[in-house]
Amino acid sequence: MVVQFFEKSFIKDLDGFVKDFPQGDDEVRRFMHSRANELKKIRYFFKMLRYSEDQKNEMSPKLAQVIREGTLEQKCGAGVLHKDTLKTNFIGLFELELYLRARYGGQLKNNNKFESIRPSIELFVESLDKQFGHEYYW
Repeated sequence: MVVQFFEKSFIKDLDGFVKDFPQGDDEVRRFMHSRANELKKIRYFFKMLRYSEDQKNEMSPKLAQVIREGTLEQKCGAGVLHKDTLKTNFIGLFELELYLRARYGGQLKNNNKFESIRPSIELFVESLDKQFGHEYYW
């Protein structure tokens, strides 16, 4: 659901945003204004992560172990692994996915198309945007 909501290009866009970030103050200001839509998506993403973290719906150790074992057995990218567990950032992302599935999964089962629940998620994200303050420095 996270990937469907933010779209597959989000990871590349985020990577490009960070990679292309300029050094000088004037350049930063122009850069931020020119990438306002990407900045908004990034803001929404981190507010959703924060909210799902506050809900205390933690990933079970058993699920984390299944993901870990599957990653090793299938020889998937080990970037999500950390020592005997998963990386904290991945756990947070997965907990966001679990939260969205718990909140909107029933609606999705009824219609079976993500676009049918997108407006509900957008309303939720807009309310989060108002609930958690933010400020841009440009």
